[in-house]
Amino acid sequence: MSFFTPHLNTIVQPSIDYPFVSNISDVVPSPTTFEIEVPNKSQASTGVLNLFHEVGGAPVSFPTNPLRFTIPGNTLGEAQLFSDAMCKSVLWNRLKLTQNQPKKKDKKKKDLGGRPPEFFFKLDHQCPRARHLDRSPFSRKKHPSRKCGCQAWFHVIHHIASNSLRVTWYWAHNHDLGSISDIVASRLPPCVEKWLDERVVSGASCSNILKASQSPSVLALENANAVASGRAIGYDQIRYLIKKRANFLAKKDSNVFNSLSKWQLLLESRNWTVHASILQDSPNFVFAFYSPWQRQMLVKHGQRMIMIDSTHNSVSNYFLSNGKKASLFSILIRDPLTGKGLPIAWAFTGSSAETSVHNILRWLRESSGVVPQAVMSDCDLAISNAVEAAYSDLWDQAPKHYWCLFHVMKAFKENAKSHLKDRADEALTDFRGVVYSQTDMTEL
Repeated sequence: MSFFTPHLNTIVQPSIDYPFVSNISDVVPSPTTFEIEVPNKSQASTGVLNLFHEVGGAPVSFPTNPLRFTIPGNTLGEAQLFSDAMCKSVLWNRLKLTQNQPKKKDKKKKDLGGRPPEFFFKLDHQCPRARHLDRSPFSRKKHPSRKCGCQAWFHVIHHIASNSLRVTWYWAHNHDLGSISDIVASRLPPCVEKWLDERVVSGASCSNILKASQSPSVLALENANAVASGRAIGYDQIRYLIKKRANFLAKKDSNVFNSLSKWQLLLESRNWTVHASILQDSPNFVFAFYSPWQRQMLVKHGQRMIMIDSTHNSVSNYFLSNGKKASLFSILIRDPLTGKGLPIAWAFTGSSAETSVHNILRWLRESSGVVPQAVMSDCDLAISNAVEAAYSDLWDQAPKHYWCLFHVMKAFKENAKSHLKDRADEALTDFRGVVYSQTDMTEL
């Protein structure tokens, strides 16, 4: 974060209301999380979380509330260092940074006056247990909230007149800092979060992480003044981080097309079938793939019918030019066991036009050797034309194309409302009767 802090030529002595504190450790509370060495380290104790949280320590107390003072420095970086030191005892919520950038004077604009700004920037911090939970009366959640309406807060400003960093700190909390209940209600300390992130990145399983966070050799060191930090780590936290890490690992390069190229090499090394003829910013972009198991299912159970489900504008990172999103095509067969749709291939394309769909169908046919008896899709003429073009060399043996009844009914309903107005419901009822009729409708 870049920020210009002007240095004034005139040095003003600290105000009486904001006495100068040369050593911030004189006012900043000591860290409440600390490390204890596990005695007789063995292979079983390596890698365990040996961090502890102080319990029942004396709360901070000063003659006045709020406490006001000046700290060394006059830059945003030095203010953030003080903020980091404060957050080692209480995990303060860091609110939005407020900035008053010095404006260039424009001679053409009239000076409207007004009160000059007091500071160039301000860092606001709020107790993590501030405010109250406004839970919906229909909510089924019953767990207690960490919010208890605590009014403690502090901020650091760059005071313009004195060119110094001033702190205002309301230090009185309405809850028992350092108690077991407060530790449970609070977030994990940064050092514990770092340990947990390292275990997730290393690929450790959820059960192994839980065992390492609550090792018997560490729990045996607990006493009346220290509780193991691992007790606050739960299954849901680990599961969330593992899922988040999986999403992060999906992107192998900051450039989407380079990332897809790396994915192509990885998938092909694992015997996946990949079609990536054009990996560049173009309407002809395509990236299609299926696994060995999906190919096996397609060959074994995809002879009768395959279904194409199109989802347009499905990718939200706008990696194509002019902010255009990619389209996703899912190719499915009927699962022989459940009777539901079973995906056997996916394809991302830069366009939903006939050319892209034709490209996918030709690749699927040539790579698997499967020619189905029928193809079903939504009411998209591009897919209908692509199916006809992809199997045109088979003449009478080409698969028939069907439209999905759900999409047919949906399209009929929309058109009926548009053209028939008040008689739309009647027309839809009649059309549904024709569609589901058991009688021969060839004369119609």
